Amino acid sequence: MNKTSIGIKENILVAACYFMIPLLPMLIFLFEKDNKKVKYHAMQAIVLLAAFVLLKFILIITLVGILLIPLSIIIYFVFCIYFIIVGLEGKDVRYTFFEKIIKKILD
Repeated sequence: MNKTSIGIKENILVAACYFMIPLLPMLIFLFEKDNKKVKYHAMQAIVLLAAFVLLKFILIITLVGILLIPLSIIIYFVFCIYFIIVGLEGKDVRYTFFEKIIKKILD
């Protein structure tokens, strides 16, 4: 595994981006200078969280959507757990739906 400018192994930081603490991927994105893979996953975690918050807001506005909020929370947790496991294994998984947004932000 590659080291990062923070001094923590790459796979640990990638997995840490997806813990359900919103501030963590933001801090990793700000403080990691060299490792593009870690920065990408930090931004992917931020975009995934923003999409989840937007989805919850839309569901709250619609009365029928209020019933779907628990399902959306479960789906978000499944995504996060999947990305944590894959990140710890050292694999690079990218959610293609957000790929263009993330690349635009990082470039």
